[in-house]
Amino acid sequence: MKALFFRLRMAFGCEKDEQPAKYIIGYIVSFDPCNINHQYRIISKQAYPLLVTIALCFLLIGGCQKNDIATDSLKCPVDSVIGSDDDIVGKWKLVKGEVFSSTSRELRTEDYSCNNIIYHFYPDGRLMIISDIEDHIGIIDDEYSYSYEISSESNNNEDQRHYLLKIDNHQYVTSISSSKLTIGLNPVDPLAVYESRLTAYFIRVQ
Repeated sequence: MKALFFRLRMAFGCEKDEQPAKYIIGYIVSFDPCNINHQYRIISKQAYPLLVTIALCFLLIGGCQKNDIATDSLKCPVDSVIGSDDDIVGKWKLVKGEVFSSTSRELRTEDYSCNNIIYHFYPDGRLMIISDIEDHIGIIDDEYSYSYEISSESNNNEDQRHYLLKIDNHQYVTSISSSKLTIGLNPVDPLAVYESRLTAYFIRVQ
């Protein structure tokens, strides 16, 4: 459900309410229009940044812990290139994808190390995705615009920093450690409830 930001008068229509009218500024999730003084769910504007932070944490598999790719477990060897932890520019090879079901709690893993799925981030803000297979856990092959920056909700502890990768109109939580990149493929939305959590793992190849 798309969040609606508005100024809401807490009394209208239906039956007369004995309680005085109240005003709340926030993001409405659900409400009973004929009993709105008693049954409503609104996320206040002040609480919204906190929910964004929580969403960033849980979108990364393992809940905010630093991620790693066990390269020795891949089907095919991949030669990596060392780079900066805050620089996404270059070519990244998709080597693994994961789908975690929130209902069944099952984890499905796909190994793409033997395929050629490349995410090429250009310095001018262009992202080119190419793949030698049609179906894979990731973003559809095409050319996009992107930006990469640290989240405003992150603190000064580098181990707990969250970076936001914006691809066209969607933002994704990312984590880079030298030659390894992790992207949480569920777009950042603190009000969204995803049935599955998708994660893609990459190795820097250029």
